[in-house]
Amino acid sequence: MKIVVAEGSNQAAYIIDMFRSEGHELVVINSSHEVAETLAVAHQVNVYFGKPWRRFALEEAGAEGADLFIALSPSDMDNYASCRMAKSLFGVKKTICLVDNPANVELFKGLGIDAVICSTYLLANSVKSESSLRKMIKSLAMEDESFLMVESTVSEEDRIAGMRIMDMGFPPYASIAAIVRLDRMIVPNGSVDLLPGDKLYTVTAKENEEALMGFLKEGKDGTGQAS
Repeated sequence: MKIVVAEGSNQAAYIIDMFRSEGHELVVINSSHEVAETLAVAHQVNVYFGKPWRRFALEEAGAEGADLFIALSPSDMDNYASCRMAKSLFGVKKTICLVDNPANVELFKGLGIDAVICSTYLLANSVKSESSLRKMIKSLAMEDESFLMVESTVSEEDRIAGMRIMDMGFPPYASIAAIVRLDRMIVPNGSVDLLPGDKLYTVTAKENEEALMGFLKEGKDGTGQAS
């Protein structure tokens, strides 16, 4: 597959590594010179420096005919504009758009975006599970169904409660995409402390779901919490 990753920093880094390990062709575009350089050096990938909502940028970067276009800008409208241009002018087959405003989920879908992802929207629409563990951890299938967005709630009994992300020893097969604290989204980085009540949205391959759940709900005594 030919996949375009437009904008994003930590999210882009995770997606680049995940899809490259599967042998996909990547086109990476970023409007931040600093982020573009960091991604290029750290992940050994060519990064086009430009604004993906501009036609000439998509043309020069080589977005024509891509199978998938993923827009990760913090601006909902920039993501929408990028996706629409990619699909209507460059023949991209499928678009995925990250949004901050839950109201834009259905709006953007109605305007032709194939998949719209919003952590707050996912939180509001997630379904209660049967076990006590599943009430705290919910797995939400994403577009290609080979990987999941796992939602988990940090409790006071969890080993990770009160820890910085960089100190958690987070497993390499998963990545925290977002943290929701008191209805406010926090972009994860190594210096962020995880607090009881935080909602974590973590991306992982489907086959790693149970291992990830065990890590997230490990107790302070080193044992898993009862279901």
